[in-house]
Amino acid sequence: MKSKGLLKSLGVVVLALVIGLAFLPGCAEGPAPEEPAPPAPEEPKKIVWKVHTGAVDTYYLGAELHYLADLVKEKTDGQLELEIFYGAALGYEGAEVMDALKDGALEVSELGGPILAGEVAPWWSFLDFSSMFDNWDQLMYVWEKMDPLFNESIAAYGGVKALATHNGDCADEVEGFFLNKKLESWDDMKGLKIRLYFPLAREYQFKPLGLEAIYIPMPETYYAMKTGVVDGIHQCPSGGVSNNYYDIADYFYVWDTPIKALWGLLYSEKALAALPQDLQKAVLEAGKEYEYWVRNDLQVNWCDYTSGVIGGEFSYGGWMCDTEALAILEEEGVQVYRLDQVREEMMRLGEEGLKKWGDEKGYPEVQAAYEYMLEAKELFPGTTHETYLKLENVVLTGMPPTKK
Repeated sequence: MKSKGLLKSLGVVVLALVIGLAFLPGCAEGPAPEEPAPPAPEEPKKIVWKVHTGAVDTYYLGAELHYLADLVKEKTDGQLELEIFYGAALGYEGAEVMDALKDGALEVSELGGPILAGEVAPWWSFLDFSSMFDNWDQLMYVWEKMDPLFNESIAAYGGVKALATHNGDCADEVEGFFLNKKLESWDDMKGLKIRLYFPLAREYQFKPLGLEAIYIPMPETYYAMKTGVVDGIHQCPSGGVSNNYYDIADYFYVWDTPIKALWGLLYSEKALAALPQDLQKAVLEAGKEYEYWVRNDLQVNWCDYTSGVIGGEFSYGGWMCDTEALAILEEEGVQVYRLDQVREEMMRLGEEGLKKWGDEKGYPEVQAAYEYMLEAKELFPGTTHETYLKLENVVLTGMPPTKK
């Protein structure tokens, strides 16, 4: 009997253990399931900024923007990209870009000083005068002095700041007259109707020399000269090649160098503020690096950055520099000369005109620019422009109208 009782007791204990174990966590379900893998971190959303420019991507003022786009993409690890709209494809005209930037509808725009002067700072027009400097060092000296004033005037507009500023032309660039008329005397220039963009140069420099300077939009210049609306076009060699002026002009007379114009890039403060702090910092750093590269490398060594062939391999300097363009003009039968006398007279008239215009308007910035220009000419005297000096000089007979 004792053995039966003992067996019964053991059975009860075993049953209790089995029932108890069945209610322990995980025992009834088998092995515990694997923990689910954590979700993959979301990739940062790519941001695209629009860049407005009136330039085409074959000219260096358009092509160089790719350098900035590459810098921004690299510094933001691809989180921010710049989409460049060439040829004013976004539809903005003139000063409309300032309102678009201020409102944040546009993130970045080219800074075209001659275009925006009336909207932002009328004193910028002092750069409208032709042939103001003997050499690149003079121009850069004045530029460095005036740069803080350029930036201050942009910031004063409100909502817009400069991402980069630089001169609008390169060290080897020259300009002059595309003509069908051979120039041998000062009288040959009298009454010539020349297409010229800059109003102050028309009034203070061209008019006193007996030239009639008028403005015609660039796309219309070829047919204007072909049909006799104008006798000549003031332009650089690369502009002459790209516009096929060698089909309508027998001569190219160079006298204007080095060329100057306020250029660069503007950004929207509203658009920048919408970015994360690290991207804001990256954009501003990219702007400064781009500015330094343009001023100290691209503009000084323009020909090193050009492809040299229309539609050829992409290059940050566009497809052609002025040295290359001059060679093409000569290959196409255009006779290329330089006019030292015209250059000297234009420079004298420009210096006098700048002083007179600045005093009349009462712009302290222009008065400062005039003083800096005089300092620069003392510090860096003489014409050192290699592209210009390589050309044969034509000596005009007679006297300029200003000295009769």
